[in-house]
Amino acid sequence: MLSRILGLSALVGGALSIPIEKRACPNIHVFGARETTVSQGYGSSITVVNDVLNAYSGSTAEAIVYPACGGQSSCGGVSYSSSVAQGIAAVASAVNSFHTECPNTEIVLVGYSQGGEIMDVALCGGGDPNQGYTNTAVQLSASALSMVKAAIFMGDPLFRAGLSYEVGTCTAGGFDERPAGFSCPSASLIQSYCDASDPYCCNGSNAATHQGYGAEYGNQALAFIKSKLSGGGTTSPGNGTTGTGGGTVAQWGQCGGLGWTGATTCKYERQVSGAGTQSQALEAAIAAAENYMRALTLADTPREKQYLDSKCKDWISRAEKIKVDKSWKPISPQAGNRSLKEPISKRKLSTREEIILLESAKLNGCLFPPWKNDPNPQEFELVGNEGQFEDKPLRLSVPQKEVFNGWKRPAELTKERGRGSVTPDAPNRADTKVVMDLVQDITTDCSVIASICAATARFERGHGCLFHNAIFPFDYIKNIPHNSRSGKYIFRLYFNGCYRKVVIDDRLPSSKTTRSLFAFDRNSPESFWPALIEKAYLKLRGGYDFPGSNSGTDLWVLTGWIPEQIFLHHEDVAPDQLWRRISGAFQYGDVVLTLGTGELNSREERLQGLIGRHDYAVLDLTESDGYRQLLIKNPWADSSSTTPQSYNRASEQSALDTNSTPLLPGSFWMDYDQIFQNFDNMYLNWNPGLFTNRQDIHFTWDLSKARFNSTCFANSPQFSISTVAGGPVWLLLSKHFRTASTKASSAESGFISIYVSRKGGHRIFVSDDAFYRGPFVDSPNTLAKIDMEPNSTYTVVVAEQSLPLVPQNFTLSAFSRNEIVLKPAEDKFSHTYQMESEWSPITAGGNTESPRYPSNPQHTLQISDTADVLILLETSEPDLAVHAKLFWSDGKRISTVKKRDIVTDSGHYRPGCVVAETEQLCPGSYTLVCSTFLPDQVAKFNIWVFSTKKCHVKALPSEAAGRLAVLSDVGILPPGIDRIFAPLNVSRLTRLKLIARSRNSTIGTRHVTSSPMLLTVELGQGPYKEVLASSENGEFSDAVSGIRVPDFDVRPEYAEKGGIWIVIERIGGPVGQVTDCVDVEALGEERVEIGEWITS
Repeated sequence: MLSRILGLSALVGGALSIPIEKRACPNIHVFGARETTVSQGYGSSITVVNDVLNAYSGSTAEAIVYPACGGQSSCGGVSYSSSVAQGIAAVASAVNSFHTECPNTEIVLVGYSQGGEIMDVALCGGGDPNQGYTNTAVQLSASALSMVKAAIFMGDPLFRAGLSYEVGTCTAGGFDERPAGFSCPSASLIQSYCDASDPYCCNGSNAATHQGYGAEYGNQALAFIKSKLSGGGTTSPGNGTTGTGGGTVAQWGQCGGLGWTGATTCKYERQVSGAGTQSQALEAAIAAAENYMRALTLADTPREKQYLDSKCKDWISRAEKIKVDKSWKPISPQAGNRSLKEPISKRKLSTREEIILLESAKLNGCLFPPWKNDPNPQEFELVGNEGQFEDKPLRLSVPQKEVFNGWKRPAELTKERGRGSVTPDAPNRADTKVVMDLVQDITTDCSVIASICAATARFERGHGCLFHNAIFPFDYIKNIPHNSRSGKYIFRLYFNGCYRKVVIDDRLPSSKTTRSLFAFDRNSPESFWPALIEKAYLKLRGGYDFPGSNSGTDLWVLTGWIPEQIFLHHEDVAPDQLWRRISGAFQYGDVVLTLGTGELNSREERLQGLIGRHDYAVLDLTESDGYRQLLIKNPWADSSSTTPQSYNRASEQSALDTNSTPLLPGSFWMDYDQIFQNFDNMYLNWNPGLFTNRQDIHFTWDLSKARFNSTCFANSPQFSISTVAGGPVWLLLSKHFRTASTKASSAESGFISIYVSRKGGHRIFVSDDAFYRGPFVDSPNTLAKIDMEPNSTYTVVVAEQSLPLVPQNFTLSAFSRNEIVLKPAEDKFSHTYQMESEWSPITAGGNTESPRYPSNPQHTLQISDTADVLILLETSEPDLAVHAKLFWSDGKRISTVKKRDIVTDSGHYRPGCVVAETEQLCPGSYTLVCSTFLPDQVAKFNIWVFSTKKCHVKALPSEAAGRLAVLSDVGILPPGIDRIFAPLNVSRLTRLKLIARSRNSTIGTRHVTSSPMLLTVELGQGPYKEVLASSENGEFSDAVSGIRVPDFDVRPEYAEKGGIWIVIERIGGPVGQVTDCVDVEALGEERVEIGEWITS
């Protein structure tokens, strides 16, 4: 391999006779120009460049080669003016030359910052007087200009508000602002993006804004480009990490520059950046150099030869560096060029929401206000003779107090260890390439340390530091905290609905023994910044006696990255699909991974080499020839916690990387498939910059109100999520930390979940209406990922189980790459009534087939205006099948079920919770009957009545309420006898109700259905008898609930007129063979007597 590199070096500059084809002309070609100080390539223009290539298969791209400098030594010290002049010439040369070669190819220009400025001048003319460029002519040839179909400028210093193509919130101009009255002849081809807080293209003060245009306006830019190109393109990815798509993106320089090296060079250059092993990267780098060398044979001009010679030398140099780099690690494609801006919720908060955020600032005796601005650097300096800042000491656990030796600053701790001077930022990892070996000891915060380890490993793999916006003061060169002379450190952490300010001092808990009370780096014990991060987090969670959390939650707090929990043992988890999700995003640095074990006994811990209920960091993952592995770190410093021997793949690791370094203590490789056998949970924390739109809504849920069933949503907070474009939407529900929730005694913290329904943003009442049902988790956050249809509105429901019975604050966040609107769900019912009741041993009457159905709890519903009404019944027993039925009844109790009297019901008996709904219910009084499927099923229940007009609901007294009950003997109607009667005696005027119930009906020994019967009250017997009252309006009935004679009055003097008789008649059964046994219950205001039954 080395001789091959040396051979290439010797041939550079000579004439080669190796034939090579010129590349075919694409339909679309994109030129990208990077911003100042960024190394050769596309810089931040890569976002839009890749979007175009993804949308148009076969399209190609190249980067403009120019200094992109502003006097900095990192880019050769070229002045900004000189860089601009060279850049304008480079744009003109590249575009005109390409057009000469490919006259029919449509051209797109994408320039970022200084890259936008040079493209702006080349396309529009007008010069750049502030930079001494006085040539006002358009630099592109007329022919080339005719094929430029679209131009995108982002953060262009030439920006001037008011020009037709300017887009964004800036109402001023950049530091090289176009003069008043300027007009670009190609204005219709351009969109130039700039926001007010940008200090380069506008007059703002937030440099971070300048780096966020790709994420903020990428979709809009692509849509504009599509409208200008002749082909419609394809839809760009909705939710993933930017990739190279179907086009030919250059990862290094121009990927062939002037079009001589063909698609193969582009392929090799991409292979270098995406190589999984050092040998693969070296092979691809040599192949790229060989292709550039072959291109020299076809170069016609000195300029072309000079460029290709330079590229060849560059790739030979790269190959030599890859060969000797002992610390080589795979790099992620475009990792250095990607800048993803975290979206900010643009939704205006209500006054109540602002109060919620202020309420949630009080936690564990401390105040954590919402983050407003970065702190003044003077806060970290000592002024005069003032002492260093001291914060209130944090709480320690009993075992920690036993070894506690006082709160000490880093200098004191270092002196005790016998080391030299130290600052929290030592050593400089950027220079020494020291790999962090961070561990916990006595403090039970494995989730916190695993989180820091995983985030730091991401940085060590070549991605940005996740803590650079979280710690103040911070060294943005070394990517670690600065030393604070005042001893004060300020952290920007995300919890309780927003980023918040957490202030600590640098005093750490020292130990009397060799055990440590704070996290430490075994490779650099004198570096204390991880312990400061740990302390800041533990402050908001209550102290060093922290009972534990999960690493997904902790990373969310430390970084603001979106947490997702994967239950590895769940049947819906597809390992191959999960790998595809995480592997690409991991290489791009867009996801941080940690793992958690479940409950393990001592034997299982010993056999597996793992610790139960413990979190681990994922430092790396690899795949080669279908062989997938994860590099895992145990953050516990205990020497007895060793690497699980059965998963230590030293030989396989060597095969993957010949220059592998020894593993850190406690680290081990594990086959991906074995992850599912040994861990319970995988925690994914996603880069929020993958999304361009975010909406937050904050709310309080009063859980002190009675609630029985998690599938009933009568009292659940509900929201509407709307989109025009559709696509993936992520919904993150977070429960705000409370002081009580950090105590070990509050282990039963309850569970939360998210349900989603296609109900158009209207409230729903039962879980049956939901198409997405999230798992109930005991974490303070849960994530729902849904795909929304275009022009759709869904209903989002917050659900819980066993949360403490107190009001609690929550935040619901929605993330999308398209515009979304999140707001409270619409409720068409303006009136709500809620009542508690129960099925007791007396009132649990069962379903309509039960004789005791009328004894079920009944309520009257009175309504004076036509209204829509929804009735919800929920029970305290989630497995109990229940039912609700509404009757026409003039508000009286229901004794017999007749279909013609049913207004609406809840359908089949269902467990836990049911709904009955009717529209345009006429004014009147109705009766609601709530029942269980079987009699004697005892439980409490809630009734909710929702209506569009005012109504009244009240419980009806039981049938026997306030009355004396007298039960007759059992009367028997044998075959051939169809009428029996019994005397009724009263001592004074009495109002009565009679109920006749069948006790048994048989033919021989076989049980049969009772015969239809009629119950009457007669005055006297014989031809002159008088019927005083009858059941069912004189009709025979076989109702299982019995037959009833409604209230009637009985007077004592009736005894002198032939007596009062209770009469039961029946329609005889088949050929008169049925024997019916029946009794009668008399419910009266006074006690009555029922005599023996007489057969007629």
